[in-house]
Amino acid sequence: MLTDIKTISLIIPVYNEVKTLKDILKKVDETDLGLEKEIIIVDDGSNDGTPDLIKSLPNHYQKILQPKNMGKGAAVRRGVEAATGDLVIFQDADLEYDPNDIKEMLKPILQGNADVVYGSRFLSHGSRRALFFWHMIGNNLLTLLSNMVTNLTLTDMETCYKLFKKEVIKNIQIEENRFGLEPEITMKISQMRCRIYEVGISYYGRGYDEGKKINWKDGVAAIKCIIKYGLIRRVFDNDEFLEGMLRHWRIKIIRPYIQSRSTVCDIGCGKHMALLKQISRLTNKCIGIDKKVPSINYSNLEIKTFHLDNKVPLDDESVDIVTLLAVLEHLEKPEDILNEIRRILKPGGLLLITVPSTKAKAIIEFLGLKLKIINKEEVLDHKLYYTLQTLGSLMESHHFEQLKLESFQLGYNLFSCGRKIGK
Repeated sequence: MLTDIKTISLIIPVYNEVKTLKDILKKVDETDLGLEKEIIIVDDGSNDGTPDLIKSLPNHYQKILQPKNMGKGAAVRRGVEAATGDLVIFQDADLEYDPNDIKEMLKPILQGNADVVYGSRFLSHGSRRALFFWHMIGNNLLTLLSNMVTNLTLTDMETCYKLFKKEVIKNIQIEENRFGLEPEITMKISQMRCRIYEVGISYYGRGYDEGKKINWKDGVAAIKCIIKYGLIRRVFDNDEFLEGMLRHWRIKIIRPYIQSRSTVCDIGCGKHMALLKQISRLTNKCIGIDKKVPSINYSNLEIKTFHLDNKVPLDDESVDIVTLLAVLEHLEKPEDILNEIRRILKPGGLLLITVPSTKAKAIIEFLGLKLKIINKEEVLDHKLYYTLQTLGSLMESHHFEQLKLESFQLGYNLFSCGRKIGK
């Protein structure tokens, strides 16, 4: 059992739920989860007296009032920003979901098996109201489409009950303002290589005469979100297109050197963490280090915030492989980081480097400064360009046995694989 998880944040988005809010809060308060509870109520511009009710509640609730109705996604986003718990779960205010089911959802995470747990209304568990056949068909179709895109085996992608480790949900930028947040979050966590579990839950659905708000238009919007975040973003990822291609080629050339069950440190992993996501299922531990990426820790993936002029925040001889993909060219004195890499590598460990060649300087500056199809700031930050001779000499001077030294991409980039010699 994990002993470092002590608190859970329950985010309750509310819109015109004056009749049920007190009842759900009573259920949440009375449910013993074995963790300290942080209850965050986010009113989404209600006009039925809900805001006045929220204001009258005891101060142990965290109360947030949105200035206008912006949608469930916007309310959840605001709640996630305010959450401080080790775990975070979404809780609707309409009594459709029973807080007692959270106890079972906690088990896969507390046992160290999961990073995210979905509460499925379609797995056999407790009571489930028989209601809206076509809603069930719609949910199943959306879940099927989601699974086809993510390669997951979920049974209920649209469920409200989603439980996260803090490090996971805090590193998802929720963009959808309405019910599209469900497929958006599912698409994004699938790309983070999280360990995702499902647990059966009870479901007390309500009809439209009882205040149900979701409709067929939200189903159409969900399909758009699956396509947008699961397909389009996966290909282009809001990044300059050529930059994404270059990253793919760099990873392709070093990928055969990543050994099964090894501990890998990717220095300069970038916000996409592309290499680490590709190899995380193969390796024992993946550690990313980058000055621009917030620290996270879930599954076998850990990201540390680090500036290259500081000491690498890892123990001596603690990793098997270090990768430096398009990083060394940004350093005026690469000797310092190479000394740190020698320190953290185990004896016989591998250092994998890619750098642009001197031949690439003119074309990189043209593509970045003139055509602007690669990042301008990255181009201006280039300090050095290399030849095979200068790169090989640098590796040898820091006591790395050269296993491979070659050019690729028509000679515009160089690759080196070196093995650490001695201690």
